[in-house]
Amino acid sequence: MADATLQSLLSTKAALDLGLISQADFDAVKNAFLRAQQIKAALDVGLIKPEDYEETKREFLGALAGGIAPASTAGSKGAAAAAAKPPQPPPKPPMHRVPSNPDVPTNIPKMGGIKQLSQGTSMSGIAVTEDAVNLFYLMRLKATYKWALWQVDDSGQSVVIAAVGDKQSGWADFLAALPDADCRYGVFDFDFTTADGQKLHKMIFLNWAPDSARVKSKMMYASTKDFFKSHLDGLSLEFQASDLDEISEQEVGDAVRALKRG
Repeated sequence: MADATLQSLLSTKAALDLGLISQADFDAVKNAFLRAQQIKAALDVGLIKPEDYEETKREFLGALAGGIAPASTAGSKGAAAAAAKPPQPPPKPPMHRVPSNPDVPTNIPKMGGIKQLSQGTSMSGIAVTEDAVNLFYLMRLKATYKWALWQVDDSGQSVVIAAVGDKQSGWADFLAALPDADCRYGVFDFDFTTADGQKLHKMIFLNWAPDSARVKSKMMYASTKDFFKSHLDGLSLEFQASDLDEISEQEVGDAVRALKRG
């Protein structure tokens, strides 16, 4: 298979190393990958048709985009079974998701920033919308919002704005906006006072991946996080959490103040 599928397998391994998926989930994806490699070998020597190979490749990619594919027995019997499998109709496009916050801003003015929004995608093929990037700089440069959340849209193609918190919002409001069973990226403009009385603030990044989130979601967010963050200049700290107890306001505040002392 092509480099993109190998990169997807490596992304899955990274998710395993971060504890976002189980060993069984990774083994299932790896088995699907190895099976596809064997089908590719059969294609190269003319034992199966190109369209049968493409169907098998889609099956592997489906393990990453739509859930873990079931493991199968590798070998010539597996190749023959794949070749005999009739083509499947394409999946129906997902319905548009209504934002979790009806006041999510749109058509945000371009705020610039050190880096310009690239036209590329992450290794998982997910892009970042212009509004998603401009919102961060609106927070950083104009302090228009106290916090924001971003999500991967239902099509699995773009990082978009999910929710925002006004200037009066606090850490508790930020945590309350995190979903119980899905992942999110978040940024909070954290205010604090130093030992010598200085009032400062730091932009902190949160990678939220609760245990109850689907494996599909954890894998997409894990493989897209660094690409999304590459557009956000000015972040001071990153936190990763699967439970709210891991990111109490006290613990986060202590980490921010320790950063200032360093």
